[in-house]
Amino acid sequence: MLEDHNGALALSHQPSRAVNLSIASGVRSVNFLGGRETEKFLAASAAAQGNVRTGWHGYAGVSRSINWLPGIEARPVDTFQSNTTMQLTRGLSARADLTTTSSQVAEPIGADTTGTLSLRSIQGGAGLTAVPLKRLYLDGSFHASRSGASYFLGGVTSTSYAANARLTPSPRLTLNGNWTLNQGFRTKGTTSQAGFQWIVGSASRRRVPIAVRDRSCCSRARSTDSRRAMPDRWPWPWPGT
Repeated sequence: MLEDHNGALALSHQPSRAVNLSIASGVRSVNFLGGRETEKFLAASAAAQGNVRTGWHGYAGVSRSINWLPGIEARPVDTFQSNTTMQLTRGLSARADLTTTSSQVAEPIGADTTGTLSLRSIQGGAGLTAVPLKRLYLDGSFHASRSGASYFLGGVTSTSYAANARLTPSPRLTLNGNWTLNQGFRTKGTTSQAGFQWIVGSASRRRVPIAVRDRSCCSRARSTDSRRAMPDRWPWPWPGT
């Protein structure tokens, strides 16, 4: 007896290079109240991306899916996603992203009754990448998320910070280090790491011949007829001829 049912039909259309539209429908097996249920869904999305101006790239997309479980009303899920990258100056770039989700989650109310619970979540971040020197790479980022009944009130919040550095004094030696700070859910943790990579030995240089000419063949051709052209496979004359 089959316990999982998964299948979908999806259609996608790209009216222009920057815009993409899609729609999908199908079924999938999900865990619900300690058992496996077959959920139906219908989803649609639209996205656009491209260069806002020279050195500035942006992306934005929206999607909506409607899900049905047996005996439970339809539950919509709305999502908005966006991100951008910008080259501020030579060797310095910035990035940012934002995602929001609004959903209805099935939740048991009583022994034989199931209802829905509204959930809202928002998460975003920003970062900077710098290459002040040819052999030095620096990166820093910040990320925050919140989930609950409202986007900005109540709920649970978590944040994280990260910093990375990499130095390559020579082609054989690479030094790297990173630091992260995570806090949320009444916890706080910091991680620091450092390391290096040393390449022992040297790469051997191999000479790959571009072409190999048969001197004996060319000699025979010249001795037979000095006025005869060189064979077609040697489009250049032999030195000294």
